[in-house]
Amino acid sequence: MNGNYRSSYSNERHQLIVCVSKHLYATNKGLIRYQQKPFDVSLMKVEKTEKDHLVHYLIRDDFSGVFYAEIHSGTPLIPVEEFLFRAWSQKENYLFCGMPDFISLPKTVSERFPTVKRLIEAYGLKTIDVTSGFQSGTIQDVKNWEDLVRGISGLSSRSEILREWTPAVCAGYSAYLNDGRRNGESKIEKWRCRANNLQVPPLEGW
Repeated sequence: MNGNYRSSYSNERHQLIVCVSKHLYATNKGLIRYQQKPFDVSLMKVEKTEKDHLVHYLIRDDFSGVFYAEIHSGTPLIPVEEFLFRAWSQKENYLFCGMPDFISLPKTVSERFPTVKRLIEAYGLKTIDVTSGFQSGTIQDVKNWEDLVRGISGLSSRSEILREWTPAVCAGYSAYLNDGRRNGESKIEKWRCRANNLQVPPLEGW
């Protein structure tokens, strides 16, 4: 499947991205701090830096624009498989769930987490080559997610508390933004109405 193809239903294609935050890091007490000057740290080298950089894990439904995201410490990085399990599982306060038919797997992610390919193949998911155009929506959502995290961190700066709030934050974001059409349908409503595949990952193998 080519990167210019547009999805026709929810959970047809998911776009995955794992990237080091450009501005957020954690102190040795676990408090989140913001640095105005962007960091230039790669995913491969984040665990070798002196500063505890925060890392965004985000997966986006290509059809609806709904996404699920988490923020974690970069030292050490959590396995991307753990994130995918939570992203695709049912959640108490967020409708988004289910494995896709296709998933985009950036080279930076597959190189840093080489075991994820085996997991994707084991569950019959097909991968898509990543193009700059295909990832543009995901990159914008990462920026939006970082802004959300920065705003919430003013209320509670401890990164572990922010992670507990992740589903509620994503739910609020998806319900607030519409899909760009005149009827103002929210992204999560668009996802719900066309969610044909809600198969959640089995515990075995994760």
